[in-house]
Amino acid sequence: MRRDRAPGHVYAVAITAPVLLLLFVATGIAALGAIGSSRATDEGNPSATASKIDPRVIEHTANDQHAELMVVLVDQADLRPAAALATKNEKSRYVHDALWNKS
Repeated sequence: MRRDRAPGHVYAVAITAPVLLLLFVATGIAALGAIGSSRATDEGNPSATASKIDPRVIEHTANDQHAELMVVLVDQADLRPAAALATKNEKSRYVHDALWNKS
């Protein structure tokens, strides 16, 4: 590290990297949410999908209102094969894909 720079310059770099990483992760999560949202409404029969949703959720989210809810899947994805994969990236990808396909 060079000593001729102002001490504040080092801190600015140290603070900026985590903030940029956080923004990058938040953007990715928002993008996945948008993809999932469009995927849920574009596939299948809309009336069949609506029959699986509690009427209170539909009522509380009418007219673009927001509501907190918990999603309970009928069955769970089998994540046991992920244990046999070599790297954390492979395991993460397997779990992501398995959960995505199950939802």
